[in-house]
Amino acid sequence: MTDPRYSEVCARLKILAVTAAGMIPTKLPLEPTSSDMREIIKDLEVIARDVDALIAAYGSYIAANVSGYVDQSLFKDQLGGALEGNALYTIEEAAEMLAEEMSEAV
Repeated sequence: MTDPRYSEVCARLKILAVTAAGMIPTKLPLEPTSSDMREIIKDLEVIARDVDALIAAYGSYIAANVSGYVDQSLFKDQLGGALEGNALYTIEEAAEMLAEEMSEAV
């Protein structure tokens, strides 16, 4: 009998593959706006959501099979958390800068 957590890992991997295969990345124009930059944030959040779900599924699967040795909290929000404090923050700052430039130009 297969561990249902293994099936969850497989399902999450397939979901990630479908998401990535069906995604069209945001293309920035020569002069991007703040809303263009925020679309990039949405792209990254979509990927992070599915990657984080896959990593969490692995954590659950491993913890169920290695009793007492795995802290499942270390498998939660890994990519999303990393992006939030780094890349997404920087992109949001760039979006705000572009918005300020646009308001000054008016």
